[in-house]
Amino acid sequence: ELPVWIIHGGDHFTLLWAKDLNGGAEDYLHYNGLPPAGPRLAALKIAKPNGENGPAGTSPPVYKKPRPGSLEDIVQAHPDDRKSGSWTTWRYEAMPAVEDPSDSSAVDTSAPLLDLGSPPEGPWRCASCYATRFATMCFGQNEGGETCQHCGRSKQDAKWSVWIPYSELPAAGQKTADLRHAPKIQSVLRTKWPGCQVQ
Repeated sequence: ELPVWIIHGGDHFTLLWAKDLNGGAEDYLHYNGLPPAGPRLAALKIAKPNGENGPAGTSPPVYKKPRPGSLEDIVQAHPDDRKSGSWTTWRYEAMPAVEDPSDSSAVDTSAPLLDLGSPPEGPWRCASCYATRFATMCFGQNEGGETCQHCGRSKQDAKWSVWIPYSELPAAGQKTADLRHAPKIQSVLRTKWPGCQVQ
């Protein structure tokens, strides 16, 4: 008997099963019976370097706010890079976290700091405005200058986003890029096998 998984990809269900169980097999078959991608039976190789997730814990994860200067969010993939190649070869606009005095949560001191380099010449995105985007609907885009046209803070004080290749992103940034741009099946399978690679 071989294990069978019913996979919910967000809009419909598909099936995945192992071809054999010899030596922790990495060969699977995936069946999608619905258009537009199906009906289709695909052979997959799934590398599982981190093993399998166990049952979900009973206590909720503890939230820690990002420390200022560490990665807060990935804003977008570079528009030129999105025209070709894999998402793992693209550059991403990484936004540093800024101090949030309204959040009294503990700070995640383990998060690596982003290297912001020198202030950008020309267009730039204000990190302070981006941090409040859900309340203000302002994403901090500036056409230039040393002062943010939205919040009035200096570039040095407000901070700015930087373009970073996927390979140099912190682990949290790579995970965000994977969730947004990897094939949907990889994101779903990573809930079972963290960090798995699908071919």
